[in-house]
Amino acid sequence: MSCTDVVAFRRSVVEPCTEGYESASCQAAVVEAAGRYGSECLDAPEFVGGPPLRRYVCPGAGSGASAPELAELCGPGVSRGRNAGTPSALVAPTPAAGAPRWSTRDMLVNTGVTAALVGGGVGLGARRYYQDSRKRGSFEKLDVGSIGTGPSIYDSTAFK
Repeated sequence: MSCTDVVAFRRSVVEPCTEGYESASCQAAVVEAAGRYGSECLDAPEFVGGPPLRRYVCPGAGSGASAPELAELCGPGVSRGRNAGTPSALVAPTPAAGAPRWSTRDMLVNTGVTAALVGGGVGLGARRYYQDSRKRGSFEKLDVGSIGTGPSIYDSTAFK
């Protein structure tokens, strides 16, 4: 049965599963939510980028009160044990149809556009600050010819 609402499925499972995935309350909640929203919701990741919820819940099938129903949902391909592997078909769900996919080119273009906008804004702000400072007379004129004519502590001939 296809998953009709993965968000609602997660909401109905999250509280009972805080006691542990192998707890009877978590298993009962998973069975109930799968009946309501579809068994394929078990293949959705528990969190973004994570493995499917099936990987956490199914190894514990058989230990809770709703074991037969959960074992039926999990199917024959899942082994027992906390660190048991998952069939390769269950490891990663496919992205939703129409989900945005970012290529390297897209990221570089977006980064370049952002850098150009920020650089342009900083440049305009600096130019305006300079023009305003000139109008107020904040700059003083220096005689650059007198800069650097005194003795230096790094000059070996200055202290002889």
